[in-house]
Amino acid sequence: MLHVYHYLTNIINQTVLPLYKKAGGNDFLRLLPIVCYWYLFDNT
Repeated sequence: MLHVYHYLTNIINQTVLPLYKKAGGNDFLRLLPIVCYWYLFDNT
């Protein structure tokens, strides 16, 4: 289970962070990892 968590973290770092920087760090993008983790753990 934990390896999936780390895998998603890597995906988020590669996709969300560049967008986050382009957007100037808006709050929605800051919450995306939290939403992803919530979704992941809610469905296990």
